[in-house]
Amino acid sequence: MFKKLSVSLAVIFISTSTFGQALSTTDVKVFDWWFYTRHYPDLMKAGINTEPRARDHWLQHGIKEGRQAKNNFNVRDYLNIHPDLVAAFGQNNYTQALTHYLTFGFKEGRRTIKANTSFSFTENENLYIGNENFMLRAGSSFAGSFDSLVYKDTEIINNHDSGRLLQTAVSFDGLGECNNPTEGGRQGEMTKGSSVLVSKNLTNSFINTKVQAANWLSKGQTSVYCGNGKTSVEPVLSDTFIEKTATIGFNNDPNIIKYDVTVTNPIDHKIMQVEALTGYHQPILNHVYEMNFEDGQTIEKKFISLDGEGGDLFQNLKPAILASADQQIAIGTVALDFSNYENSQQKSEMVNNVVPRYMQFAHLVSNEKNDPTTKWSIVFTHPDAHAGKYHYQIFVVLGNLTEVKAKLYLLIQNNKKDILGKLLKSDIGEKTFDAHYYADRYPDLYKYAQYNEKLLLDHYLVFGFNEAREAGALFNG
Repeated sequence: MFKKLSVSLAVIFISTSTFGQALSTTDVKVFDWWFYTRHYPDLMKAGINTEPRARDHWLQHGIKEGRQAKNNFNVRDYLNIHPDLVAAFGQNNYTQALTHYLTFGFKEGRRTIKANTSFSFTENENLYIGNENFMLRAGSSFAGSFDSLVYKDTEIINNHDSGRLLQTAVSFDGLGECNNPTEGGRQGEMTKGSSVLVSKNLTNSFINTKVQAANWLSKGQTSVYCGNGKTSVEPVLSDTFIEKTATIGFNNDPNIIKYDVTVTNPIDHKIMQVEALTGYHQPILNHVYEMNFEDGQTIEKKFISLDGEGGDLFQNLKPAILASADQQIAIGTVALDFSNYENSQQKSEMVNNVVPRYMQFAHLVSNEKNDPTTKWSIVFTHPDAHAGKYHYQIFVVLGNLTEVKAKLYLLIQNNKKDILGKLLKSDIGEKTFDAHYYADRYPDLYKYAQYNEKLLLDHYLVFGFNEAREAGALFNG
């Protein structure tokens, strides 16, 4: 009898809390009216499209039905993850489970959603994809360029105009902005870009778009980035196509986005510079770090903000991480596969001469003094760029600074062998990996494999590279 009475009192206490603090069930930890109405098309169809209507539906029906009203809280998952809650409240008592989380679970740091649970939806032709930690939007106004990235309830993309997004851009023949197809659209387009969205595809794990890119400057316009007083002679719409696929949850990590981009260059050019991926961010990300490939060590660099366009620009061959001052929000990027040009005759040139440069700067736009922006770019420069498709693979890592450092370095280490393997087993590899040289250079390897090329190559990919062993003309530790 005593045990039964204790459980009853506990349940009565929670129920009293539910009625006594009814507004707590619309706490920001569990309720976001905009997410709620977009996540459930039936609500929009029923005219539940404002915050008051969404809140009323949530309180009267949504909680009891076990609906999800926040990207990082799912009451059904909360029960299923924690058997003690099922034992206390039952499998379907979502009201009690929600109250438990607000009263105890949040303070206890309990998980609120199943690992790698993702979602997607469409609203006003915008494409959304996300999981418990972030939500990414491909904006219909900017031809599917990413104009919003909300991480831990904080917007980190500065989408001031069609140039400030998470997107891809190209420039040709040293003309800079005077021949500059840009995924999001043209200069000065604040609400609607001129690039054309050719196709789109959305699942719970990826967003894919293909865009015919508009030129950044209109015919007759110029800028300080055109060089030698040049003016644009390009039409509004270029013949350059940009296709991207952003996949969330790489290697079952919900905070890693694999970003594959293909640029279709329509004609031969003397030089092609590709900003394979560029991110413009809110000033909360005002600390920048560079990471060494070899040991994962990071060094903080200094942003220097200047009035006027341009700002302080620095570049190197090391991956970049941007972080908030408290180090709780960070984004890191690295390019790991950039040798896949479809014309095989050009592969050798691509591998030897084209490497990513990681560029970061901060600036204040001259007519928006209170609109500081931090930016990073991953840039490839292709001399003698032939017509064809150019592929790049970039990883974007979100988290706090410690998490981003660790995951970025792990990506680098895990992919070194993959990239080397592709190169070494190609026609380029025949010129750069010398099995005889490798065996002769190290007696222990000759004793192990003599001149067996397969065994020697496998040894190099698994052990030799990390041991900085010499393996030929290009692959010397």
